[in-house]
Amino acid sequence: MFRTKLFRRLLCLVLACMLLGGCALIPGEVPETGETTVPTTEATEPQPTAPPDGDPANITAKGSYFGTVDPAAGVARVGDAVLTGDILQLYYSLTVSRWRSGGNQPAPDWDLPLDVQECPLDTEALTWQQFFLQRALDTWHMHAALTQHSATAQMKMDPGYLPNAENHEKYMKDFMPVMDILYGQDPSYQLNELNAAFIEAVPDLLEELGGADSLAATLGGSTVTEESLLALAEQLNEAYAYYIWARWQALPEEEQLEGDTVTFRHVLLIPEDGDWEACEKQAEQLLTSYLQGRMVDEARFAVVANQNSADEGTKLNGGLYEYVAQGQMTQALDAWLFDPARTAGETEVIRSDLGVHIVYFCGKFAAPDRAGLGSELIAAAMEQFPMTVKYSGIRLEDLEPAESITFADLLYPDIAHEYIPDIPVYLQQDFPNARFGHSMLATSGCGITTLSMLATYMTDTWLTPPVMAERYGRYNVPGAGTDAAIFIDTAPELGYFLEGIYFNWPVVKEALDQGRITSCLQRPGLFTFRGHYLIMAENNPDGTISLRDSNIFNYSIIPYHDDDRFTWDQIKPNGVMYWIWQDKITRIPACGRCGGETGLTAPEGLLQSGYTCGKCLDALARYGEFLNYFE
Repeated sequence: MFRTKLFRRLLCLVLACMLLGGCALIPGEVPETGETTVPTTEATEPQPTAPPDGDPANITAKGSYFGTVDPAAGVARVGDAVLTGDILQLYYSLTVSRWRSGGNQPAPDWDLPLDVQECPLDTEALTWQQFFLQRALDTWHMHAALTQHSATAQMKMDPGYLPNAENHEKYMKDFMPVMDILYGQDPSYQLNELNAAFIEAVPDLLEELGGADSLAATLGGSTVTEESLLALAEQLNEAYAYYIWARWQALPEEEQLEGDTVTFRHVLLIPEDGDWEACEKQAEQLLTSYLQGRMVDEARFAVVANQNSADEGTKLNGGLYEYVAQGQMTQALDAWLFDPARTAGETEVIRSDLGVHIVYFCGKFAAPDRAGLGSELIAAAMEQFPMTVKYSGIRLEDLEPAESITFADLLYPDIAHEYIPDIPVYLQQDFPNARFGHSMLATSGCGITTLSMLATYMTDTWLTPPVMAERYGRYNVPGAGTDAAIFIDTAPELGYFLEGIYFNWPVVKEALDQGRITSCLQRPGLFTFRGHYLIMAENNPDGTISLRDSNIFNYSIIPYHDDDRFTWDQIKPNGVMYWIWQDKITRIPACGRCGGETGLTAPEGLLQSGYTCGKCLDALARYGEFLNYFE
């Protein structure tokens, strides 16, 4: 702006001098009146010019960065990572696109070159081009620093994990499939298989967005190739995958804090043929049965909801609605839930326009506030791995500012994410000092260790054998091992559900064919001299079964562990009891963000406004922090 005013003042001065010097008139035809006229032209607004070069050590090093780009030239470095001209062009274009498509203010005039427009934001940059370029460099710095940090990151191990190196060398062979999922075998950060699958599918994503070649041309002109775009998408998603993992590792112990929203569970019963009396009677009977049960708590109520509720939106997670605001549920429920007299653990039968509800009040809680947790991790990584920039070597193509795609379009959507997408293997002998009730876990803990494997996978939490043994030591039976009731009692407390207990093999085989995880108790035979618990993890295409076995000695004694392929005939003869589990809960049908792909939903009229489950609230928080770190 200051350059435009200066130009106007100089122009006025020149015109004044011309008038004083008598050279303002231009000779022309003399009209019949005898008066001389001066031909006129319409005044034009002079275009501002790029600022002069500034400090070579910062973004003002060059007044304009437009020029011929060398795609392979290195212009910045973070640790071992080097930013080349083609990737910088993409980061710059995506940064501009994000600002433009997001409607951010203030904003430049998108019809004018960005290198000639002053940026009013409080930064070192003078022009919008400099502002967007520095933001692009900082964004790459963040992604590169996270990726560099991931190379040395280690998962937090249970302090009771003390493996015997000699036994591991003797019994556990590197070629065994179990080594890929064995707890502690490689505690370094590993790319999550869900993130890896997304990265592998990026070419298909680019086709959906308009084609890799077309996008590369739009974002990078002649500088960028399809390979450049794929490289950027890979680094972006590798950085985000590590960010998810590191943030998860840093999550504090959850503490429910009182707030303005409520959390509750409910069972919905819908009258058949309009018989409200029978429906209310059924509700009263279910509630009475629950209150007279062996255990009366939220977990047992969740089982009632899982088995009986007509609300397909939350039936699979035990009828749970979290952090519901006043006015969000149908009027009858809303009035009861937000009555100031409500206390945790209360139950009631309520009639609404939808049907009859049996309601369990969990409490009036605030959603966990994890704001800043991801930002702290990013800041620490960027501090540990600083960026050096060669501003003099930077060139950008003079392209029309794009608004075709943004970083978000290329990023893992973080919906239904699983921190632990496969059932891990814990070896009970790796925790030699841990006690399970009155026994030692290493010798009498196959049951609690098997439960730990299942619970870790189902809850996406490292529920190690010592943690579970301390929590559920009462299920230890001295001289016998683990009380089988532990599998039934603990599942709803931890947040997953039993499909059923079976003793006949055909039902088990059908469940495995359908992808259901099954726990089993084996009598003395192939796996043990006393009895042994196992997890039947999956049915392989060749008809064999992959197992999770907690006994380190079995990996040497039983040859089928070499390729983790067991036949039905090797498991069936000594199988005593089988627990078939419902699928791991990764999506809540009632949730407007993650529930769409389930094909289910909450009953129409139950929710008066959109609902977001607790898992998605956390995902949105970390997703936003990653994308908006520099905002």
